[in-house]
Amino acid sequence: MKTSKPGGGILIDYPTVSEEKADADVGTHVRNETSENAEVTLKTIYVDPDGKEVISKNSTVTIAGNSAETIHQDFEITNPELWDLDNPNLYTLVSTVTVDGKEVDRMETTTGIRTITYSATEGMKINGKHPGFLSGVNRHQEYAYIGYAASDNLQRKDAILYKNAGFQIVRTAHHAQSPAFLDECDRLGILVVEAIQGWQYWNDNPVFAERVKNDTRQMVRRDRNHACIAAFETSLNESTGVPAGFTNELEKIAKSEGPSVRTAVEAYSGSAVGDIV
Repeated sequence: MKTSKPGGGILIDYPTVSEEKADADVGTHVRNETSENAEVTLKTIYVDPDGKEVISKNSTVTIAGNSAETIHQDFEITNPELWDLDNPNLYTLVSTVTVDGKEVDRMETTTGIRTITYSATEGMKINGKHPGFLSGVNRHQEYAYIGYAASDNLQRKDAILYKNAGFQIVRTAHHAQSPAFLDECDRLGILVVEAIQGWQYWNDNPVFAERVKNDTRQMVRRDRNHACIAAFETSLNESTGVPAGFTNELEKIAKSEGPSVRTAVEAYSGSAVGDIV
C-alpha cells in the first residue's frame, strides 16, 4: 500500500486479521491548495462499535504549495471486533487535519475489520473461515413510477428486504451503487459484487474506452473501503465487440486502487482475468 498512486481520499487496508490482532494500513491523501508550504498534522482515531476510542496516531508532514501527499499510518488493533455476515461490526475512522493548530478538515469513514480471500480449492473465506452456502440476488434498483430515482430510504429498504429474505450476497447492475445502499449492506452484513457502468454496448471511439476506464477507477476509489464489497465487476456486461485485453486493463485499474481489491469479470473473448470468473 506504500504508494500515492491511488490517491483520492482515504484508503484502508487490513493485511492481517485474526480474532487476537488486526494490522491496519491507512493512507490519507492530503492536498495543500495554497501557494505556500504548509506544516500539516493528521490525527487518525479508530472508534469501536460501542463508540469508544481504541487507538490513535498523529503524523506531521510539510506539504509544498499547490501539491498533495499521501500520509501513511499503521495501526495494531488488539482483540478486534471483526466484520462478517452474522456479526457486521463496524468501526469509525475519524481523520482530522490541522494547520497551525487550527482544524481545516475532518472526515469520518466507516470501516469493517475483515479479510476476504478466494481460492479455486477452498472457495471464498471471510476472516479465514468459510461462510457456508451463499444465497444471492441480482439488483436492478427499479421502483414503480420512479424508476431509478430511488431515495436513500428506498435504497436502504432494498438491503433490509434482501437480508430478511435470507440473501447473503448481492450482485448489482450495472453502475456504481447509491452510498445509502452500500452503507446498509455494511450495517446488515451483506456481501456486494458491484458492477461498473455498462450493458450490451461497445463503441470504437477511443473516448468511450477512456470514459469506461475512468468510471472503473472512480467507482473503486469511492467504494473500496466498504466492508460489504466482495468484489468489483470490471467488465462491460454482455457486451460484444470489446477488444481483446480491454477487460484485463480494467481489472488492473481496479487493483491499482488498493491492495485488497478483488475483481469479478466476464468476457465473450475468454481473455478476461479476475478473482471471480
